[in-house]
Amino acid sequence: MLLICKPQVVLELGHVKGSLDCELIAVPKTGEQRIMVGWLVPAAGYGVPGHPADLLIEGGTSINIDKLATIKVDVVHGRTLLTTPI
Repeated sequence: MLLICKPQVVLELGHVKGSLDCELIAVPKTGEQRIMVGWLVPAAGYGVPGHPADLLIEGGTSINIDKLATIKVDVVHGRTLLTTPI
């Protein structure tokens, strides 16, 4: 689940195992990326058997909602876990 209330973004993330160093990133229509918040996923993960609670994370951006193209979750120096068009 992703809720966007300018300039605040709330992400509920589950079904992910670690260890991962992640970032929540805002991408405006112009394409540059802005990191809103970073966090670590422990080896046990979030929203998985044995650790059923999802992670709730909040971040903010100065990008106006009408200029925002996507929100994504990236692994630092790695792959994109999630991309959500706005």
